[in-house]
Amino acid sequence: MSSPQYAAPAMRGPEVQKLSWSLVLHRTYTLYARNFWIYFRIAFLPMAVAYLFSYISRQIYRQIWTNHQVTDFTKAYLVVSLYGWIKGAVYWIISAFFCAAVAATFHRDQTSNLAVSDAYTLPRHRIGAIATVALLAWTAFFIGRSSLSAALGYMMMRIHVNPWIKTGVIDVILLALGGLVARWGLAIPALIHDPKISIREALRTSIQRTEDWETLFMFFLAKAAVTAYFAYWLVQQGMHWAWRHAYVSATAYVGIEWALYICLAAALESPLFISFSVLYAELKNKRGISVAALTFPA
Repeated sequence: MSSPQYAAPAMRGPEVQKLSWSLVLHRTYTLYARNFWIYFRIAFLPMAVAYLFSYISRQIYRQIWTNHQVTDFTKAYLVVSLYGWIKGAVYWIISAFFCAAVAATFHRDQTSNLAVSDAYTLPRHRIGAIATVALLAWTAFFIGRSSLSAALGYMMMRIHVNPWIKTGVIDVILLALGGLVARWGLAIPALIHDPKISIREALRTSIQRTEDWETLFMFFLAKAAVTAYFAYWLVQQGMHWAWRHAYVSATAYVGIEWALYICLAAALESPLFISFSVLYAELKNKRGISVAALTFPA
């Protein structure tokens, strides 16, 4: 059985000057298609944990409101905000750990066998740094999202904008904000590939190397959102049909629905994280060749 190939082919000759959207997209989706089942199995555990946390957090949230009955507006706002931040923080840490597992596959050469469990060996060694990057990125996004949503919502209420237009404007601005925050994404591959690098240096390097790449990250985020929307809609329609025609019990219905949602998430989450590793590898390779050219001129 041939071993999977993860590492993106190195750029040589004049191609080193032509790093572009099309090249990153081509290499990302080539690796995604070639190693789909490997990435799917790597993603399955974090996606299952995320869905389990989603269920537990909803139960805790309901208990808080049922038992304490918060009526003061300020306290209610603080409770909702704190719950939203904690919930998002857990999701971002899980996603960052998955991103690190994807980056770990690039740590192998093209002839190495990689067990799925091995993908998490390097991330476990740097779990503290990975979680810190995730929390910093999520907090920046959370603050920006909350501020922008509140300001835009208030402004559009004052001028009586159509709700669809209001939602569309907020979504576009949040997409742009997501593209900016994604510029920190290369810090995860940096932490995996360089065990001595600090969190500050990894973030600084990521920001420097992703200048003018925000639109690519926005493309990945928008594509993932649209694809996920239609995929989840199809699953819902299929489950409704099964409930009406296949005589599925309530317990089996919930179990099948959760399994399908976890599988969808595991299948759809990989491309953005693969692109981080591809872009990190190519930018690092391009920088290395440029330094070599300066050091050893022809």
